[in-house]
Amino acid sequence: MKAISIDNAINRWRWLDEILARELTLTDDMLNSLKDMRCFCSFSVSGYFAPIAYNTLKSAINSCKLPKTNSNSSDSNWITLLKKRKQVFSLLSSTLREQNASTKTRREYELEVKECLWYSHLCSLAYLDLYRSIRNYAKEQIALPEAAKYQLEQLISESSIKFSEIISPQGLVQNFGDLSLIEGGKREH
Repeated sequence: MKAISIDNAINRWRWLDEILARELTLTDDMLNSLKDMRCFCSFSVSGYFAPIAYNTLKSAINSCKLPKTNSNSSDSNWITLLKKRKQVFSLLSSTLREQNASTKTRREYELEVKECLWYSHLCSLAYLDLYRSIRNYAKEQIALPEAAKYQLEQLISESSIKFSEIISPQGLVQNFGDLSLIEGGKREH
């Protein structure tokens, strides 16, 4: 086995250990390189290791002396390396997911709530307007056949029962604490 391949294998082992010890800054490209062993073999890190063939890495890692870090001493170095890669991949994916989760300020949260309330208010208004228009149309139409008129009244009644709780949200006005009514206008002299 070439010394360069053994050094590559040892450096990969140490690099994984440093990530597990959280001594290295975690990046998205690390996550992509650790999703499987083939990607890990084609990955290179300046100052640590260069790309290496899968079978070369397997031979090199099994032929070098490395400290056992797991409690199961019957595992070969290769099996231990596979486990380390999986462990690092899990650590990276959970850590990067937490870092990428946006943290909102209280003000941003309040603005989102106000926007949701505003859109729900608009939806309520749209429904109520449509409901009133259809109800008035059904009452005013004399040329409508009785069966059609009865069916339309039934639909209006069912809709009224289903959505009887729709109101214009009163709390919406109170939540716009930044707004206030001011008196003004032209002064008459």
